[in-house]
Amino acid sequence: MVLMYYLKMATSSFKTIFLFLIFLILINISSFCINIDSILTETVNNYKNIKTIQSDIIDKYSGPKGQEKYSGNYFSNGEFTKINFNKPYKQQILITKDSILWYFPDDSKIYIGLKTQKPDIKALQMENNISKEFLNSDNYKIEKTIEKKLFSSRIKVVATPKVKRTSKFSGIIIYIDPKRSVITDAEYYDLAGNEIIEQHFRRFKNFNNIWLSTHITSNIFSSIGDIKTDIIYKNTFINQNISDDNFILKYPKGITTFKLF
Repeated sequence: MVLMYYLKMATSSFKTIFLFLIFLILINISSFCINIDSILTETVNNYKNIKTIQSDIIDKYSGPKGQEKYSGNYFSNGEFTKINFNKPYKQQILITKDSILWYFPDDSKIYIGLKTQKPDIKALQMENNISKEFLNSDNYKIEKTIEKKLFSSRIKVVATPKVKRTSKFSGIIIYIDPKRSVITDAEYYDLAGNEIIEQHFRRFKNFNNIWLSTHITSNIFSSIGDIKTDIIYKNTFINQNISDDNFILKYPKGITTFKLF
């Protein structure tokens, strides 16, 4: 009886292992069936379909000067991004195509800078509007591969500038979830090949067949120290009309201005 018991156990274990191996083979076969170009097109279209975003926002900051937690609201129409922080103190940030204005009403100070001067500032506006330009840009050489894991696969896209001297980055690496056609991770490298920005997109929500990340972690590596931000979006609406008034930065005439950088 004991022998029969162990034979049954051994047979059962063998069946389990056999079925598991078959399962892994099927996973590997399905990963080879991924049409990379089709997924990239769907990914670009997913982000192109996001015209506007308005949301409550929580921004947890950790850097050389300590830790802070900010909260307020966020508006973006792709061309302009406006962030109004109310806690722990008032801040208004307006990001345009070429510049950034940072206004502190309680201190009557406004900081003005060109966005092109700092690549990490561009990351502020790339939240949920990331990198569609790098997926089909004529200025970048695109290499596409499939990375297989035990139970999943992801697409790795390496974008290298064709003319390095006119580029801001020596390379950009983007990782895509082929099931949802969304970017899950991104890495940015400076002209010397050093990683300067790393972003992770999590907690995707489906808004009328448009996937959007609601939790974004960014790590910025700089000479003054590493900076980490965790941005959480709540009560989010997309593709609704946003009044132009939301993208106006109102401040008194004669206010003291400073260079941001």
